[in-house]
Amino acid sequence: MTNIRGRFSKSADKLAARAKLNYVPAMDIAYLYGHAGEKERALEWLERCFEERELDMVSLGVNSIWDSLRNNPRFQDLLRRIGLPVDEKK
Repeated sequence: MTNIRGRFSKSADKLAARAKLNYVPAMDIAYLYGHAGEKERALEWLERCFEERELDMVSLGVNSIWDSLRNNPRFQDLLRRIGLPVDEKK
């Protein structure tokens, strides 16, 4: 893990711990895990975004941070569930 990815991961961990006590937008944590390259953890928090109906979900289809997840079946399913176009070739 590169130094910058490690910093993103630590920041996400801290924010996730804070989210247990206070409201923290799940997308903020998902972004940090996405930047850290922690795909599974990012997907877990994106699921939470969906459950909490966070408005930022509309950016999933275009935000480049999620490019590494686009081929993931869980990500594709999430796009479908929120009504965004899915590239059926993937």
